[in-house]
Amino acid sequence: MRADARVLLAVAVLGVGSALAAGAPATTEVSGTAGFLLKIGHDTTRVTGPVLPDGTIDYATAGWEVMHKGVTAENNAYPLVAGVIKQFTKVPGAFYDELPADQRKGSYSNVFDMVTWRPWEATEYPAVAKWLAGNGAALAKLETGKRGTRLCPPRPAAGTRGWSVLPAPSQIQDLCYAMDMQGMEALAAGHQKSAMRDAETIHWLADLMARDSASVGFLDAPRFDAIACRLALWGARMGNTAQKRQWLVFVQSIPERRINSEAIDTFWRFGALESVMAWMRGKPSEDLTFKLSADVRDADWNVVLKQVNSVLDEEVRISREPTWQAWQDAKQWAETLKKTPIPENQARTLTETYDQVEEAFLKRRAGESRDAYSSRLAANFSIMLTAAESFAVVPEQFLGDHARRRTLEIAIALEIYHDGHGVYPETLKALTPGVLAAVPTDPYSEGGAEMKYER
Repeated sequence: MRADARVLLAVAVLGVGSALAAGAPATTEVSGTAGFLLKIGHDTTRVTGPVLPDGTIDYATAGWEVMHKGVTAENNAYPLVAGVIKQFTKVPGAFYDELPADQRKGSYSNVFDMVTWRPWEATEYPAVAKWLAGNGAALAKLETGKRGTRLCPPRPAAGTRGWSVLPAPSQIQDLCYAMDMQGMEALAAGHQKSAMRDAETIHWLADLMARDSASVGFLDAPRFDAIACRLALWGARMGNTAQKRQWLVFVQSIPERRINSEAIDTFWRFGALESVMAWMRGKPSEDLTFKLSADVRDADWNVVLKQVNSVLDEEVRISREPTWQAWQDAKQWAETLKKTPIPENQARTLTETYDQVEEAFLKRRAGESRDAYSSRLAANFSIMLTAAESFAVVPEQFLGDHARRRTLEIAIALEIYHDGHGVYPETLKALTPGVLAAVPTDPYSEGGAEMKYER
């Protein structure tokens, strides 16, 4: 996902979860809003509870309840993963000193990249090898204990905002990269089985993220799968024909990830609705607290909640299979959103002063009716808090992930063919049916054309 999309997503996802509200809408008075009446129901709050003392919804608990469905002590991998993360030592800055001068750009992620691009030996990066050895016990716990299929933290305290106890995608990414580095070092030493275990562990972590229904981990799962596939490609390149076929089977076992519409309808939706209520309380973030103005108190925030839900309903609707047509529909929807008048630099408002925020879009215009003012707030918040423009690129992101996986599958199949014939084939058709059952199709093609190849 693009960097600007991640910024908007970070603004939107300040909370979690989703469950459908049932029964007739209730009405409750929210404290601190001069008697403002919050209508609790499907169109506004989406869930009926739990209700906090100030009358708003405890979305962290509601989201946890969605996440916890079907979770047992036996299938919950959270204790294992959280324990490993706690034990795991992040890469020290000293690794940066080992890089050649022309490669010292962006110290943290680039250090990881240098030892995941190809197999490497401890003599090349002794500090990395020492760090991996120090984390060996923690990584071994993942490899031997990867039996859980869910990732659910303990029930959050009432009133908690967000998922402070859920492992962040960046923490899971660090584990994946560490397993990748360990696998690349193993390949350099000729230890194919060890590298395969590392690749399988990375894929298991990706699976945990993809299944999570109360976070946006499904966005990161394909990226983690790509790390495993890259390790598989190197394993195939350095292995014999039988080992190449094992790596091909492994890559083919990795599913092409789908957009998790349930996660959009939970984590994404609840985050936006929770943020609206934070603005209603006059505390949209830890860095921004303000006294509610008469304008803000007079607005009908139920209108805002309804509009936010309307945009999210559309996001859920188009979050079907990541296909060429879904990509086209998302792009068209994004163009429509761009026509909505919204303030510039909206993603920065949560860290600006209240005066700047008020001037941007909270201040009521002269002669503006309550209904018109509430509708304008609704339009602004529905775009700012739903990451709508960011979501429009999600189908394309998944198409790219599918294309990458299929390309790696073909690359390994080509290596197998080369082992048997001494040359690479003139066309991909030569790979079927001996190596591949069929030539993978191009996910970006409208009619499902086969992937292209030139020798």
